[in-house]
Amino acid sequence: MKDLKDFILEGNISNTERKYREFCQMCQGYGTSIEAVSVRKTVRNNWAVYIGDKRRFTASSNILDQTVVDNYKIAVKKD
Repeated sequence: MKDLKDFILEGNISNTERKYREFCQMCQGYGTSIEAVSVRKTVRNNWAVYIGDKRRFTASSNILDQTVVDNYKIAVKKD
């Protein structure tokens, strides 16, 4: 039987998964779920995060990138 610590080691996850988890934690910090947000790329390649039509926060391009948005099907806000 595997020990619990073997399942939660950060070394076992990909960089994309790590970024997604960090983005989820940011959403939780703002009191929302990942399903309730949409994102739009800013002119500085960061990501503006919206709940409905209201902009809530900005996620750095070090945390959220196009690969994470595509792999985890995060909603992209249209103009």
